[in-house]
Amino acid sequence: MGLLSKLFGAKEKAPEVTEDLRVFTDLLDRSDVVNDIYISGVKHHLSRRDVGFFAGAIFNDKDNAYDKKAMVIWDGNNKRVVGYVPAAILDDYRSWCKRRKCSCVGYVFYNGETLLGRVRAYLSECPPENLIADAQEYAKVCCEHFGWPVPSLDA
Repeated sequence: MGLLSKLFGAKEKAPEVTEDLRVFTDLLDRSDVVNDIYISGVKHHLSRRDVGFFAGAIFNDKDNAYDKKAMVIWDGNNKRVVGYVPAAILDDYRSWCKRRKCSCVGYVFYNGETLLGRVRAYLSECPPENLIADAQEYAKVCCEHFGWPVPSLDA
């Protein structure tokens, strides 16, 4: 279980939304230890009842039958695949993270036609106190924007 998956308690079912959001926070947005990306394939792994915020990890999916280089985005709270790092940026992302597992926070939303998502990845070099503070701010901004309950820390 990753650091971020321990942070957030069980989420309530979130309402559907029809707009995307680019979340900016003050702490780490201009840092080289974070990376904000869209999630590919959300509609293949989740349903509309899964709309909301999640915490988890991004790691190599060696068992992927379609792409041996694929990096999966995993929801640590619900223990499931959310989607993948998009193929168009996969090589750049793999270079950025040096093919290592990253903690992440993100959200899934419904735009009236399909499920979409965005995720913020954190390199392991990110100091834990900065990662936690940034993830909390990201969750707050994101959830307040969409009208979702803001997750709180597990003690």
